[in-house]
Amino acid sequence: MRATSTPAPWIAGLLLLAAACGDGAKPPPGPAVDAAVADAGQADGAADGASETLNDTAATDAQVLDTGPLSDAAGDLGDGGGGDVPGALCKSKADCAQGQTCQRDSCSGPGNCVADPGGCDDLSQPVCGCDGKTYGNPCTRLAAGVGKAGDGVCPSEPTCKDGAGTCDPKAFCAAPCGGIGVCEPKPVACDTVLSPVCGCDGKTYDSGCVAAQQGKNIASVGSCGASPGCGPGLPACAPGSLCDLPCSGSGTCVPNKTPCGADVQPVCGCDGKTYGNDCLRMEAGVGKAASGACLAPGGCEVGGAGCGKTAYCAGGKSGICTGSGACKPKPTACAEIYAPVCGCDGKTYSNECDAAGAGQNVAQSGKCPTGPGVCDGADPAACPKDEYCQGPCGAPGQCLPKPMACTGNFAPVCGCDLNTYSNACAAAAAGVNVVKEGECSPPALPCGGAQSLACPNSQVCEKEGCGPDAPGVCVPAPKMPCPKTSPAAQQCGCDGQTYANECLRLFALIAKASDGPCPPVGGCMTAATCAPGEGCKDGMCQTCSVFCTAVACPPGQKKDPCTCQCYDVP
Repeated sequence: MRATSTPAPWIAGLLLLAAACGDGAKPPPGPAVDAAVADAGQADGAADGASETLNDTAATDAQVLDTGPLSDAAGDLGDGGGGDVPGALCKSKADCAQGQTCQRDSCSGPGNCVADPGGCDDLSQPVCGCDGKTYGNPCTRLAAGVGKAGDGVCPSEPTCKDGAGTCDPKAFCAAPCGGIGVCEPKPVACDTVLSPVCGCDGKTYDSGCVAAQQGKNIASVGSCGASPGCGPGLPACAPGSLCDLPCSGSGTCVPNKTPCGADVQPVCGCDGKTYGNDCLRMEAGVGKAASGACLAPGGCEVGGAGCGKTAYCAGGKSGICTGSGACKPKPTACAEIYAPVCGCDGKTYSNECDAAGAGQNVAQSGKCPTGPGVCDGADPAACPKDEYCQGPCGAPGQCLPKPMACTGNFAPVCGCDLNTYSNACAAAAAGVNVVKEGECSPPALPCGGAQSLACPNSQVCEKEGCGPDAPGVCVPAPKMPCPKTSPAAQQCGCDGQTYANECLRLFALIAKASDGPCPPVGGCMTAATCAPGEGCKDGMCQTCSVFCTAVACPPGQKKDPCTCQCYDVP
């Protein structure tokens, strides 16, 4: 039979102590209290050998302790609560007496009042408190009287909601669709690899990175509203639609736009060929590898990380920090020449070689702009809505007001977005910098290379080198007769012949070896064809004694002892 009316011995002692205190009175010092405590201890000791009935009773009383505030466990212990008794139970520092703090080693259950450690040292041993805050070390947590949730820093607290627009313009709320998450920076650049995802806004993005650039989270992998699929081994698309394939896996049936328009929006097919637009690619039954023209062999995206740690993606010319380029080794040593340039990362380098050593292309000559209003040209949200980042394409610049009105004169310019504007003012009003004067040209298609890509009719391949697998770009075929030009327009072809100008060389379908006439028979273009120890000067191999100690050449190149210039080693 279970007994429930007899309290646990140690609680009986506390009740006697409480009765001695009275309402709000402090326990009287002296033998009376000592005897009460001693009696409670003796009763508790006697209970150690009690029957199962008393054990059940103690368990019941323990449950009573958990049902209400700590002070209710043994009645009201006075103004100081349980904290006036050293080692008393507590839930926070407020439960303890002055000069004490609450020591809790977990977030559940009570702790004990202990002496406040006072000043703590600067030891770095982070610990997470039950209040969700990170404390520098266990001492600072104890001094605050906060329970311990775990070792190390606390996990990031949710600070935003998807779609609420509570993050900084340069950040987005990384969270499940409509859920709670944390603000994270928007990616500055994404590669062109196609890996479609469906955003929480119901729109399809080329990749998760592109979705994050637009401040959108991913609802699902693959295109939004994708059909069961099409492609090899799957049912054909219905009449009037084409199968839009990736490079692997199934595709999606989309409406057919045949006949395909003449708009030039190049895409790279999974067969390594560039198509004028998506319609032409799908009509050929080829999957889409990436937006834009296919990169030439060894090609890369400027500003990307596709060249490894010892190389960088060198663009075609200074002043453009975006687009395609070619992987080139980073120089390991440079001449001590001060000709400052501004890198595409917004940092000033002592010369172009130093910028290349840091893996950066040159945005502009001279030092980078500094001071108030400096902006990142690669970030569309770098300036307020009524301003734009004026500077080279994709490079650091200065926030300037967008023109409110422009004249109607027609002086076309090509914007950094590859759209043609009626004049520079109209481009600035649209918040776009100018890449060149005149109308934008259609993107050049790649040609040549290891795949021997051919150019369409009315175009020829302008190769970038003399090798059989040298990559190139398609350029308009020359119109005959070629114009008469001065000797300064002469070019040396890769066949060793001198051509009067570029027109005649392209008409002969010969790649350019160098500007100027070819060297005489037995001569040289670089020291690579000369005997060891000789240099190439005035088109002839010869021995020189010029000191070039200040010049250091990057890997894969040697120094010409006659001109002190670096040349490629075959």
